[in-house]
Amino acid sequence: MNALQACWMCECLAACEAPFFSGSPMKSTKLFRFYLPVLGMILFCGWVCIHFVMTALYVMPLNPIKMLASPVVTAYIQPLFTQNWHLFAPDPIDESRILTVACKAKDSLGANSATPKESEWHDASTLLRKQFQRNRISAAERLNRVQSTSIQVTMGMDDLVLQLARKRTPYESDYNKALDKMLDLEQESRKQAQVVLYRVASWTCGQLYGNEAVSEVRFRIVTHRFPRFSQRLKPDTEGEISAMEFGWQPFQYVGGAW
Repeated sequence: MNALQACWMCECLAACEAPFFSGSPMKSTKLFRFYLPVLGMILFCGWVCIHFVMTALYVMPLNPIKMLASPVVTAYIQPLFTQNWHLFAPDPIDESRILTVACKAKDSLGANSATPKESEWHDASTLLRKQFQRNRISAAERLNRVQSTSIQVTMGMDDLVLQLARKRTPYESDYNKALDKMLDLEQESRKQAQVVLYRVASWTCGQLYGNEAVSEVRFRIVTHRFPRFSQRLKPDTEGEISAMEFGWQPFQYVGGAW
């Protein structure tokens, strides 16, 4: 390659690169400010679409697609977006459930001993509702929603699974295998709901006695069943009250003060 050819190639390269580097810094900044919001909007719309699909899979009745995608959907939804939709309510509300917690704490129950002492039962559901009413954007709002959904998952069973369970065949079949898989998913959902309730119990005990003082927590779900229609003239306080207790678990640090 002679000097004339080398000079010609340099001029060609300079001509090709000129459009990319000839712009002023001011023009590049304007383009950056224009494309950055557009890119952000595209990413946000993409996340909304993904969130919509995940939520739809989470709340739809059990089906093969939901069972196949259950691990991914559950990992995305829980615990921040946990929810339970009931579009229709053919049966009137006939009972209410609340979460009560007990704590093992030291130096905060009126004793200076280093040995933790068991506290009385505290109404965590009412406590969270009151805090939510005081501050609508506090952490209590999310905890109140999560604990109510977790109570329902722990105490109930999906209506579709219940109907299918009644049709179990007395012999081994593909139907029974599919039903067992559904029941395993229900059991896993209950375990996850109980993990959430233990965390709510830890958070409540931490607020009441201080995170440093609490060593163990437990909870129980209290069900108040209202008088039946034939006894509708009686006050609600005369209904049946039952409770399901769960064992002690180590305290988990969840968050600071509300």
